[in-house]
Amino acid sequence: MKNLITLFCLFVICLLPVTVRADVSGEIVFVHPVKQRELWITHLNAGGTTHQVYEHEPEPNFRILDVATQKNGKYIAFLARSGDEASGIHLHNIYLCSKYRSGEKALNITQNRFGEIDERGFDISKNGDIVFASKRPPAGVMSGIYLITRTEFQETAPRVTLLVKNAYDPVWFPDGERIAFVEDHHIYILTVATGEKIPLNIKGYLPAVSPNGQYIALTKKILALAVDQIDVHSLSTQKLLSTRNPTHNSFFMDFKWAPDGDHLVFTTLTGRKHHVMSFNQQLQHLGKQKDFLDQGIFGHHIVIYDWTHIGAYPVEPTSRLTTLWSKLKM
Repeated sequence: MKNLITLFCLFVICLLPVTVRADVSGEIVFVHPVKQRELWITHLNAGGTTHQVYEHEPEPNFRILDVATQKNGKYIAFLARSGDEASGIHLHNIYLCSKYRSGEKALNITQNRFGEIDERGFDISKNGDIVFASKRPPAGVMSGIYLITRTEFQETAPRVTLLVKNAYDPVWFPDGERIAFVEDHHIYILTVATGEKIPLNIKGYLPAVSPNGQYIALTKKILALAVDQIDVHSLSTQKLLSTRNPTHNSFFMDFKWAPDGDHLVFTTLTGRKHHVMSFNQQLQHLGKQKDFLDQGIFGHHIVIYDWTHIGAYPVEPTSRLTTLWSKLKM
């Protein structure tokens, strides 16, 4: 009888829908892999649904380069490039739209004022405030990290505040009050309201703060700036907890925590592939690299995405016009 029960359980498991690999799930906003002026939302599981949330009006050579969402909030921020490719004029701007009101025009909150904005160098806090790094600004504008508060979004010319000169890779803490960033290869923490700047005795790039605010992950690079090491430190003690080398040294397009705080995910420039390393919070240990988000959609791989929530995910209303993920995936 016991063997029959065991066989029955195995049979039921085999019938369950296939989920995204590496046990990472949730709701994401992603850039359409072909129509790169469109944003879509999907749940990363076989029973999830997919629908469009934004389509940018036709604009010469417009392409969304990166996206960041207000976790558990309404805003989607995205970085886009446009301009005359033939003449070499590239315009980088940060736009803002809503997760819930499709069809509205996005707000351009940087308005061609800051030159080239780093693709991995902007973020939106849980409160809706935006930080970004201008690395190749036009004449009269300093290189560094800037802040645009949510109270400025509806202004004709949103006020922008320079937080730190000659710094880059800003990322918000979950509290929405502090940012981590890189200056001269070292990691710093800045309390935005007070301007208090605290150096950490840590070197690295692309800092990523865990959803519970207890850990900071970062990358180490070799001569060609390809990532050859991933470290996780305690934010309370700055102690190195775990380190692991990616399977292949590569430029990282993206590096962040999954909403559960139990996984680090990253996207490599070579092949535009996604990978994940589990992080055991009890043992404070990074696991081996595995593939992630390798199921296609619209006949292509998702490349640019961000999670919409931290923690529990809302149940999507069944009244929305949606398309099943299982019908779209390859």
